[in-house]
Amino acid sequence: MSEEKKDLFEQFMEKIPAVIGIHDDEDRIVYINSSANSFFKNQSIVGSLLCDLLPKDTADKATQLLQEAKQHGYAKMIIEAEDLKNNKHHVFKALAFNIKDKNQKVQIGTIYVDITKQQETTQEILKLQQILNNSPVSIVTTDIEGNIEYVNPFFSETTGYSLEEIIGKNPRILKSDFHPDEDYKELWETITGGEVWNGTFRNIKKSGEEYWESAIIAPVKDRNGKITNFIAIKQEITEHVYLKAQLLEKEQERAQNFEKTLESFVAIVEDRDAYTGGHSQRVAAYSKMIAKEMGCSDDECELIYRAGILHDIGKISTPDNILLKPDKLSELEYKLIKRHVEVSYTILNTIPMYKEIADIVLCHHERYDAKGYPRGLGGDEIPLLSQIMIIADAFDAMTTNRIYKIGKNIHEALQELREQSSKQFHPEVVESAVKVLQHVELANNINQLPLTELEKERFAYFYRDQITDAYNSKYLNNVLNQNSIKKEFICVNTIYMHNFSTYNEKHGWAKGDLFLKKFAKELIERFPSSFIFRIHGDDFVIIGKSHADIALDDLMQQEIFKESNITLSYKHLDLRENSITNLYELEIAILKHN
Repeated sequence: MSEEKKDLFEQFMEKIPAVIGIHDDEDRIVYINSSANSFFKNQSIVGSLLCDLLPKDTADKATQLLQEAKQHGYAKMIIEAEDLKNNKHHVFKALAFNIKDKNQKVQIGTIYVDITKQQETTQEILKLQQILNNSPVSIVTTDIEGNIEYVNPFFSETTGYSLEEIIGKNPRILKSDFHPDEDYKELWETITGGEVWNGTFRNIKKSGEEYWESAIIAPVKDRNGKITNFIAIKQEITEHVYLKAQLLEKEQERAQNFEKTLESFVAIVEDRDAYTGGHSQRVAAYSKMIAKEMGCSDDECELIYRAGILHDIGKISTPDNILLKPDKLSELEYKLIKRHVEVSYTILNTIPMYKEIADIVLCHHERYDAKGYPRGLGGDEIPLLSQIMIIADAFDAMTTNRIYKIGKNIHEALQELREQSSKQFHPEVVESAVKVLQHVELANNINQLPLTELEKERFAYFYRDQITDAYNSKYLNNVLNQNSIKKEFICVNTIYMHNFSTYNEKHGWAKGDLFLKKFAKELIERFPSSFIFRIHGDDFVIIGKSHADIALDDLMQQEIFKESNITLSYKHLDLRENSITNLYELEIAILKHN
C-alpha cells in the first residue's frame, strides 16, 4: 500500500464514527482508534485490559465476545455500556474476528458501532464494498479527466486486466477501431454536461480478443452539483450481438434487472416499517383490478401494476424518525413526507423505460376537488391511471391497522369511498372500485407493534419513558385502544406508589428518578412477557396476555425500599370483563371495580 493510501487509510480509521480496536492473545488492547476517546475517562487505553476500563458487566460481555471470536473465528453481539465521560447510556453492535499480523500471530479485531443513534457507517461501507465486489457486471470509476481509479473483480475477469494494471489508465486502453471518434466525443460531451450516457462498445481485451459490451456511464456529483467522478456499469454482450435471436431475450433480462433493482429499493423502504410492508404490492393489485373493471387495455393494466409497485420508492429519502413514527404526524412532518411523491417521480423519470410510470406516480396524491398535492390538479387534469391509483392507495390506507387507529373493514372503507366520490375521488372510478374491492381479502396481520429486539429499540425512540425505560402513558392509550378490538391482553395491574413525593423532598429529584428507574427495571425483569408503563409520575401499569400475581411484600424487599417510607398498593382489572380504550376509562373502571 502506498504512503498516500496508507495515510488515507489511517485517516479513515481515525475518523470513522465507530470504535475499532485490536487485542493481543492476552486480550490487551494493542490498537484502538480515536473514537474511543469519546467514551473513556482514562486516556491510557493501549496496553489495558477491558476490565481496567469498563464497568464489570460491560467488561464481562466484551471479554466474552473476544473469547467467542478466539474459539470460532468470528463473534457478534449487542453490548450496552455507559459513556464514562458523559454519563450516557449507549447500545453497541459489537463484532470480533480473528486476524493475523505479518508473523501469522492471531489477534482479535473488534468493531463497536454505536446504534443508539443508528450510526452503522462501517457496516454500510462493508455492504457496499461487497455489492461492488460481487456484482455480476463490470463497474469502473474514473476521475474527472477520465483516468481509472477503481474497477471491480468482474471487470478484470472480463477484460483480463488486473486492478494494478488498469489503475491510472484511460478506458481508451480497451478501444477498438470500430467506432468513429464522433461517438466518443458525443459520450464525453454527454457525461461532462451532467447527463447519463447509454450505449454499446466494441472493445478489445488484454488478450487481443474483441468483445461487445453495453454501458451506462454517469457523472457523480457532490452536494453542490459539481462533477467529481464518473461511474460506468458495463456488461459484456458479445454473444447477443452475434446471436440476434438471443439479443431480445437479453434486453428483456436487463429491463427486468432494472425493475428488480428498483423493487429492491421499495423492499428496503418497506422493510424499515412493519406497517408499510406489502403496501406497494397491495396498491398495485388493487389498481390493476380497478383498471380491468374500467375496460383499460392489457398494456395499461400492466403499466398501472408496475406503477403501483414503485409508487412509494421516493420514501427511501424520508428520514426514519418520520417514516417509522407510529403516531400521527405533525404539520411539519407531514410536509416532509409529502416530498416522497416528487422524489419518486425524479427517480423514475430519469430512466426512460419508467417515464410513463413516473407521470402516474406523480399524481397519486392529487384529489378530484384539486385539494391534493404536489400540483393541486383536479378533475380530468389528473390522468385516469393516477385517478385509479389514488383510490387504491387510499383504500389500503383505510383498511390497514396503525398504532393509533384500527383499520376499517371492507364495508366501512367502501362507504368512505362513496362519501368522497366527486370530492377526493373520481366518481366513475369509485363505481368500478366498489364493484371489485368488495371481494378482496384483507391482510389482518399488518400492525406497528414491535416484535423483534431491533424493532423494540426503534419503537422505544417514540414511546419509551425517558427516566425508567418503561413505556409511557401515550403508548398505553394506543395499546388499550387496539386491545378493545383485538382482545389480545386480558390482565391489567396498576401499582400505586405512596409517599414518593416525600422521598423526593428528602433525597432530591435525582435520587427519586434513580428509585423509579430501579423499580421499573425490577418490574420489567419480573414480567418479561408483559408491557410495563409509567403513568402519573410514580405509578405503573402492567398489561399482559395472561393473569399475573403481584407480590407487593416481595417487591418491597428490594434494597431501594429500605430506609424509605415508600409503600405500594395495586389494583387488578380483567379486560375480558371491561371494554377499555384509554387510560381515563381504565382509571374509571378501577374506581368502580374497587
